[in-house]
Amino acid sequence: MDLVGLTPDTEESKSLLESLPFSVTFDGSQALLTLPDGSKTKPEALLAKVIAEMKSIAEANLSKSIPEAAFAVPHGFSPSQHTAFAQAARLAGLEPLAILPTPSAALVAANLDLPTPEN
Repeated sequence: MDLVGLTPDTEESKSLLESLPFSVTFDGSQALLTLPDGSKTKPEALLAKVIAEMKSIAEANLSKSIPEAAFAVPHGFSPSQHTAFAQAARLAGLEPLAILPTPSAALVAANLDLPTPEN
């Protein structure tokens, strides 16, 4: 997921790219992954396929359509990574209601099952 929204001009990017077992090139500031079959794809497009599969599984289990969702991303995600993640969600057919850092998402999830006070 760190490749989503990655730009080639940071030390973090350079360090990450050196550790990958596959090739990443850049078309301007857009990362392109070289897949085992030799084709190239954007990280957002690959993430969209993963999100679409998760959406499909959830819809099958819930027996209803899911048009929107909230997402948890690593705490250190940059604004460009948040934007790219939102684009991937939309490509997968989901409107992102919120993109939360993992600690915040855990807090929200932990409070979902709390009883509500009666008025």
